Amino acid sequence: MTASSCLPLVELGFVRVPGGDVRLGTNKPLPCRLEGHRRNETPVRFADTRPFWIARCCVTNAEFERFRPQYQRPLTSPRDRQPVTDVTYLEAIRYARWLSRRHGFELTLPTEAQWTAAAAPFGLEFPWGDAPDTSRARSRGDGVIGPTDVDDPNFAANHLGLHHVTGNVQQMMLGTHYALGSDGAETDGMYCIVKGGDWRHCAFSVGVARRGLMDVAGRAPTVGFRLAVNLP
Repeated sequence: MTASSCLPLVELGFVRVPGGDVRLGTNKPLPCRLEGHRRNETPVRFADTRPFWIARCCVTNAEFERFRPQYQRPLTSPRDRQPVTDVTYLEAIRYARWLSRRHGFELTLPTEAQWTAAAAPFGLEFPWGDAPDTSRARSRGDGVIGPTDVDDPNFAANHLGLHHVTGNVQQMMLGTHYALGSDGAETDGMYCIVKGGDWRHCAFSVGVARRGLMDVAGRAPTVGFRLAVNLP
């Protein structure tokens, strides 16, 4: 990709990720009341990512409303620069497709491997190192009634310049996950994977190996999304 051809992506707030090997999962999954531990976080596995671009920030209320003017902002996220939340996985996909038609190149949600490659250097559990840092987290009980702005300067960007790549709201990944059935059921349903997010979650949830699940038809005030572009 030439300097002139990548200029629109830079102007739209995207940064290039060189790609390479990515470590996914953990041998120390977080406890889970239902299963004992988060089985979807284990085992450790590896993936290879090609170069791609990812947005510095999550999609905002103001940006999403250009696509869906009738969108109703939740009370927890009423400002223009706060992340859009309470949207379904399919609505996020549709927004990406709508924006793709406007700009002439394909935008999508990042895959889990892409998001992990952008979140922290290879092998690190957190963007800043191997140990949690509660001073960086906005966990439940801190008195904060909603997520902060997507580019809040009070929270440092990561090594690639991404804002809140693991903090603030959780972010949807491209693809679906089928949960194993319980109590005789063949499956417990289809979910999208969500990553990061420390608002209303514990400080450990910002670990890049951590994985949450949200029903593909569900909505949550703690979940938003950012976009990616599969161009070198």
